[in-house]
Amino acid sequence: MTVVDVGLAPALTSRRTALQELLGPGYLLGSATFSPDGVAILDETSRGSVREIRANAPGLRIIVVLEECDDPSPLVVLAVIDEGADVCLVAPGIPALAAHVRALAAHHPRSVLVPPAPATVIPA
Repeated sequence: MTVVDVGLAPALTSRRTALQELLGPGYLLGSATFSPDGVAILDETSRGSVREIRANAPGLRIIVVLEECDDPSPLVVLAVIDEGADVCLVAPGIPALAAHVRALAAHHPRSVLVPPAPATVIPA
């Protein structure tokens, strides 16, 4: 069975159960770790690390969630995309976040086999 490994930033763990429910069994939701070819969901505290994460894991699909950002303007969103994120969302609901995870996995199928590849800790 193939499984998409999904890392979740610590600040977003309150969404973990509902997100896992929506994603279903084909997605393994972790906490603060990611597989080099999975999906990482980062928060605004990780914004400065996106370029480094992308350089170390070019196959990783990266979603950045901006919820408590002082300036969620389009320029900030574009800057996050320019840093290497695949998607940047401003205060998304859990269904929207799940839809983006599924879309990235479907359009960039680099799923891993269970057990997932060695994990890397997302810098806080």
